[in-house]
Amino acid sequence: MNWIETDTNWSAWSARVRARFPGLDPAIMERRRKDRRAFEAYVADVHKLSLIEAREEIDDLLYIESLSRELVRANGQRHPA
Repeated sequence: MNWIETDTNWSAWSARVRARFPGLDPAIMERRRKDRRAFEAYVADVHKLSLIEAREEIDDLLYIESLSRELVRANGQRHPA
């Protein structure tokens, strides 16, 4: 999964991000959702991470989502979004 794909089901993606980063404000996330760098900077600021750490965390979440989608496809199921 890449950043652009997060927009296709923002509500599910943002819920996963908030589960990982509970200090994020949904309204601010919404304003930064189209700009990955701004989003990463926001995550870094709120959770006291470096920009590199925030980027790696987002990359990890995107990778996990990709794996989840692949597993669902392999099992012939519909991905829950």
